[in-house]
Amino acid sequence: MENGPDADAVVIGGGIIGCMAARYLLQAGRRVTILDRSAIAAGSSAGNAGILAFPEIVPIPSPGITWKAPVWLLDPLGPLTIRPAYAARLIPWFWHFWRASFRKTSNAA
Repeated sequence: MENGPDADAVVIGGGIIGCMAARYLLQAGRRVTILDRSAIAAGSSAGNAGILAFPEIVPIPSPGITWKAPVWLLDPLGPLTIRPAYAARLIPWFWHFWRASFRKTSNAA
């Protein structure tokens, strides 16, 4: 990585995303400078150890999820929260999510 005016690419933010962007730019032959207000990975990436945990934050339709979701809704610290005033607008989405939560079976012989 370059430091200063010789760099031809600047990445703002030295967290996991910024560092990975810089890595790919370096692999592509670019001269990269990373700008961060503190140290590399000292911000939010330090708190989650640089893990992008999408399965832990997005409910994925799968068998059994339709039984877990109501329990999560009742838990004030659970992974799923929906404001009651907004719940009615989500009925079409709930329907598709529920349908996607069952295993697909094939009738092929």
